[in-house]
Amino acid sequence: MAGLVKPGGTTSPVRETPRNHLESLKNAVRNALPLDADAAVLIQQLTCSEPGGPPMETVVAVLSTPRRTWKFADAAVHLTAADIHSTVVTHPEGHDHDHTNR
Repeated sequence: MAGLVKPGGTTSPVRETPRNHLESLKNAVRNALPLDADAAVLIQQLTCSEPGGPPMETVVAVLSTPRRTWKFADAAVHLTAADIHSTVVTHPEGHDHDHTNR
């Protein structure tokens, strides 16, 4: 069973995100931004440690100059390419999630 490590060393079960779904999310970022071919696009699913935050968040990062990140208040498996594309187009400079909008 897949799990994420929480502070204190415990794990919580999470549904594993299929590789092809992650690739579609990365492609949504690439289609939304003018990126160099060698720009790395990373997607990480993390346990949110912020007070009042969701139990799980997904961080999308573009490792180029400038480095940009977007945070989504949900697990990667629940995000769609349209969700990612819309947020990246609306906030090309990066964006943090809003805990009140879950």
